[in-house]
Amino acid sequence: MAHGMSGHMGRGFVRAADVRGAEVVNPNGEKLGKISELIVDYRSGVTPYAVVSFGGVLGINRESVAVPMESFVGDAEEERFVLGTTKAQLEHAPDFDPKKWDSLHDESWRDKVKQAFGRSPSIHKDAGSKSGQAGSLGVRYMLSKDLEGAKILDSHDESVGSIKDLVTDRYTCDNVGFVLVKTGMGGDCVPVPWTALEHTKGTEFRVSAPKSSMEDAPTLQKDELDRLAEPGFCDTICTYFGVRPTVANAAGSSPAVR
Repeated sequence: MAHGMSGHMGRGFVRAADVRGAEVVNPNGEKLGKISELIVDYRSGVTPYAVVSFGGVLGINRESVAVPMESFVGDAEEERFVLGTTKAQLEHAPDFDPKKWDSLHDESWRDKVKQAFGRSPSIHKDAGSKSGQAGSLGVRYMLSKDLEGAKILDSHDESVGSIKDLVTDRYTCDNVGFVLVKTGMGGDCVPVPWTALEHTKGTEFRVSAPKSSMEDAPTLQKDELDRLAEPGFCDTICTYFGVRPTVANAAGSSPAVR
C-alpha cells in the first residue's frame, strides 16, 4: 500500500503529501521505488514530473529521477503507480538535481528522459516572471513540499494564512486543482482553486478575495477531501472565488485510468 493514501486515492482527488511516498511498480507488480516529490509549475499548476527514488531496487542504482507524469498508470485499487519502463531504460535515465531547474529545459537532458520513459513533457520557457525573477528559465518550478507553507495574501495584500497542502487529480496527478489554505480561523482548511491564485514572489501567493470573504469561504475538515468530488460543492468553491472550474478541479472530470 502506498504510504498515507488509504481512503483517498479511490476518490476524485488526492493530497500531494499523500502522493509522496506512493509505491511505484513495473507492470509485473515488482516494486521499483517510490515517489518522493512532485515538480509543480507554480504559475499554471501543472505537475509535469514526479521525482522517483529507485533506491537500488531490482539493481536499479538511480537516486532522484524526474519521471514524466504521463508515463505512469494510476492503480487506484492498490493505491500505487505503474511505470512501464525496462530496467535498461531506467539505468540510462538522467538524475534530477532540484538545485538545477534549468535541466528541465536542457535538450540533451530531455532527450535522455524521452529515451528512458518514451516522452518528455512540454516545458514553458520564460525570460522571467511577473515577480521580477529573471534570467533563469527554471524559476517557475518548485517541489510540492516547498509550496506547502507558502504564504497566502488577500486581494489587499493582507496575510490570510498559508498553504497546508496541494490537491491534485487521483488518476494522473498532472495538475494542481486546489490548495488547502490554513487560515488560523479554526481547525478547518479553505479549499482555494489554483486558478484563483497569483504568484507574487518566492513562496508567496495572492488570492482573488479580501480577507473578510475568506472568513466565510467554504471549508473542509481533515478527512473531507472526497467532498471535492461532489459537483455541487466544487462549483460552489469556484463560484465563490470567481473562477471557472477547470479539468484539474472539476468534479467528475477525471479520465479513465490509463
